Amino acid sequence: MNSYPIRITPQDFGAAYALRWRRILRNPWIPLSSGGLVIMVNLLMGGSLIQVLTSPAKLVTSIGILAIVWGLMYLLIPPLSGWIAARWQYDRYPMLRREVEMLVEETGLKFLSAADQWSHRWSDYLKTTEDGGVMLLFVSPQLFQILPVGAVPATVRAEIAQRLRAANGKAG
Repeated sequence: MNSYPIRITPQDFGAAYALRWRRILRNPWIPLSSGGLVIMVNLLMGGSLIQVLTSPAKLVTSIGILAIVWGLMYLLIPPLSGWIAARWQYDRYPMLRREVEMLVEETGLKFLSAADQWSHRWSDYLKTTEDGGVMLLFVSPQLFQILPVGAVPATVRAEIAQRLRAANGKAG
């Protein structure tokens, strides 16, 4: 049973929210729904779908607007959400700043602090994702635990991801 001290910093918290938004924005429905929004705006402004589709100038303009909006969303939302999360949520909740001890057990992960303890079985986690700063362990689509990459060795992170996949019946 390995034990790792974990303390979440504001930078870890911000990186976690930025990573979460990057994952959300990679969903193929986001640009498709944005395309539908551009068509709806065009129709509401008195245009017709046939005019847009048959007029190269209007089609290029619509696609250009969509590309600009999508690009701005992808570039601005993750860092802004990370900054807001780190600035407002991390500062507002002192419990996020306390140090916890993470134990990697056969049955799952156990977290211990001076005030309390909690644990999750491997099957409690839905998925995991990682970038250069943090590893996120999703308990629900909107709720995740943050593991700073520097606090847990790469081999342990790989073991956690493998056990999580095995518990959820995924190869790997």
